[in-house]
Amino acid sequence: MALYSNIQFLFCGEYKNYDSVINRTFNSFGIQYNHESTIEFSVDDDAPKVYSGSCVFISKPGYFFHYGMPETANRRDHRFITFEGDRVNDYIEAGLLDTDKPELITVHDPVRFAQMIHLFLLEFSRDRNSLKAINLLDRLLFLLQEEKAYQAKALQYYEKILNECEEYIIAHPEHEHDFRQWAKKAGVSYAHFRRLFQQHTGVAPKSFMIQNRFNLASRFLLESDKRISEIAELAGWEDVYFFSKQFKKKFGISPLRFRQKNK
Repeated sequence: MALYSNIQFLFCGEYKNYDSVINRTFNSFGIQYNHESTIEFSVDDDAPKVYSGSCVFISKPGYFFHYGMPETANRRDHRFITFEGDRVNDYIEAGLLDTDKPELITVHDPVRFAQMIHLFLLEFSRDRNSLKAINLLDRLLFLLQEEKAYQAKALQYYEKILNECEEYIIAHPEHEHDFRQWAKKAGVSYAHFRRLFQQHTGVAPKSFMIQNRFNLASRFLLESDKRISEIAELAGWEDVYFFSKQFKKKFGISPLRFRQKNK
């Protein structure tokens, strides 16, 4: 691959305490890195999902991206590198990039990845298209391949316990689930178990539990004549007023109105 003339770095930078929500398409490829913070992310018409920890995605032409800080999260740390040129085709042929629908990749070694991005940004500020900057991009793309392989291997190794946890939540969403005990059963830290579960289902364990509580409450509302307070308790909420508030926030209408409208 030619080293100088076939790639151009466009916009690169680092935002700390960032609170903007981005909704846009890209005309170029890029590395978008979220360091040790929470991000809401979706592509095209997918429902937004919330991820916590260090994660990265490749921005690509032809897709509509939504990403940013969810309402309940603190500000986040975002770093990015965007680039274009014939070298992109070389990366695709080498398997370092693809044109598939983008997805979030969990970064299991955030210190290493953040340092590499930092080195690139320093070089970019000195000489935006130097040989060193291109070599650092090469290394970052190789690191991403390692992270993807690690993620796939970890999910495969813990698939049994993750399936068991997922099925138990679906069967008993009303229970007070102790996910730290599930992490202990898997032999990993709670933070690592949370990341694994999120990769497995697309949402964090607690969000998955609440989602299934809403599913259970909706079935009771439509298939029974139980009182709202009784349904709240059966679905795992101790406070009927908090249940009604959360239900309306999710569905846009109160539980009673939901029953009247759909039953």
